[in-house]
Amino acid sequence: MPRFRKKPVEIEARVWEGYNWDEMVEFVGRGIAKTGATLHIQTLEGTMHARPGDWIIKGVQGEFYPCKPDIFEATYLGPWVTCEDCGNDHLESEQAGHDLWFKTREAQGVPA
Repeated sequence: MPRFRKKPVEIEARVWEGYNWDEMVEFVGRGIAKTGATLHIQTLEGTMHARPGDWIIKGVQGEFYPCKPDIFEATYLGPWVTCEDCGNDHLESEQAGHDLWFKTREAQGVPA
């Protein structure tokens, strides 16, 4: 049976917290509404609903859709930050260790 792998793509995403409506409007723009804490998003497949804790993803075609947190965690890495010392992208969770490495080398007089 043929097997396939997902292409590595970079996405933008925000968490719907149930109260960050202004952030969602700024991120998604048109095509969203809310009822209580439920966010309603117009997607390519019709209206989808997000509950607090769900991720709202901007897809590769500029479309928006919700994603449950466990699926998001299993599918994506991030967030990524650009290192001021080396110019490379690193996972935000790893950046503190990377910064410490540069500071230690600097304190020892070793060029980066």
